[in-house]
Formats: sequence, C-alpha cells, structure tokens
Amino acid sequence: MTGDQIEIRFLGPPQLLRGGRPLAGWRSRKALALLAYLALHDRPVVRATLAEMLWPDSDEARGRANLSWALNHVNSLLAGCLAADRHALHFRRDDAH
Repeated sequence: MTGDQIEIRFLGPPQLLRGGRPLAGWRSRKALALLAYLALHDRPVVRATLAEMLWPDSDEARGRANLSWALNHVNSLLAGCLAADRHALHFRRDDAH
C-alpha cells in the first residue's frame, strides 16, 4: 500500500490505516460503525435507514442529526472516502483497499 490509500481491517478489532499507518482520532463508535457498514455494502444506503439502524431509540430528527455528526466525523478523518447526497451515502471503493 502506498500514498494516502485507505485500508480497513475487520478481522479482530476494526483497524483503519492510511498510507500504511494506523489512523488515530476516532471519538465515536457510531462513526466507525457507519464507516464499516458502508464499506461492507457495495451500494448507496438511504440516510433514514442508516439513522434508524444506528440510533433506533431516537426520533427521526435526532437520528438524522446524529448521522450528520457521524458523517462529519468520518469526513474529518477520511476526507473523500464517502460520497453523499441529500438521500443516501456510499463508500467510495476507488479510494480504499
């Protein structure tokens, strides 16, 4: 692996590497769960589905706000690895290995 490529390992504790080095700074298990779920699904996932799955006890508005925070957290550490529009999110596989 070279450059700024992203590697995500799910065997054992989840590990994220960028350029072969561990990526530190994760403050949220839900943000990591969001990244893991999107990385394992080879299609866009509707935002409402993600919010309901990750925050099942929250109302719709709170779930969407939590999802927005988690998305911002992932993007702050791995800019460009997620593609998003108003309705869905997906993991950009061309940026990860």
